[in-house]
Amino acid sequence: MVDILADVAFSGRESFLVPVLWSDDGWPELNFGRPITLLTIAPARGMYMYDQPTKWSEKFTSPKLQLGWYNKNTAVKPESDCSLTARPGYLRMYGGPYRLSSPSSPTALFRKQLHRQGVWRTRLAFGPDSPGSEAGTAVYWNYFTWSSIGVRRAPSGVRQIVLTPSEGKVVSADLETDDAEVILAIECQESKYRFGFQEMTKAVKKSSENSFQWLGERSTESMTQDPPVGLPFTGMMFCLYTFAEMQRSLAPADYTYAEFM
Repeated sequence: MVDILADVAFSGRESFLVPVLWSDDGWPELNFGRPITLLTIAPARGMYMYDQPTKWSEKFTSPKLQLGWYNKNTAVKPESDCSLTARPGYLRMYGGPYRLSSPSSPTALFRKQLHRQGVWRTRLAFGPDSPGSEAGTAVYWNYFTWSSIGVRRAPSGVRQIVLTPSEGKVVSADLETDDAEVILAIECQESKYRFGFQEMTKAVKKSSENSFQWLGERSTESMTQDPPVGLPFTGMMFCLYTFAEMQRSLAPADYTYAEFM
């Protein structure tokens, strides 16, 4: 018989309830003598293990976001920073003055990475009005450690895809057009993240992973470093973001969908 449920801490960050029994000699036995793991579940009537689907998608066709989206520090302003009705069928975001590296509140929506392997993708329509404006997607640990791939305007005036890694040099690639939508992808592997894109020009009939241009990668080890101050987010996050350098962006970033496959 289970006499009590014990709150057992793991790494000082999260805790789980495990069953405790008392033997005849007065010693406690945790989890029926089996190892305590992250999947340990106390027996309870009517409870079951929820199998989280690997594939997930949001098309932004509803006036409300699905559950599971997060904001950092302060929520974005509805119908101002973030809107699902300004352009039906799109998530429209207007960038604020803060980048992902700021401890303040960037214009970004976050979603937890629930599976180690898969591909995070989003489709973006964005015409930056200045070299200081950017919109895209990122894998985010905290404001010290993140890697993003987004659309910017180069000083020369050409529209570019820019990969900003957590460490190392920024990598860019010129886009062919000034108005075509782009698909941005973050491929999650056992030991690394890979960043790529595909420009959806009129000549492109259908998107495929074979047609993606991959700009670079970051190891999971480099992406999960402890910050110099404070604690990291509880788990890795993906995000959709937009910003303008030290000012509010007047160019909307319109996302068609976000998905993990």
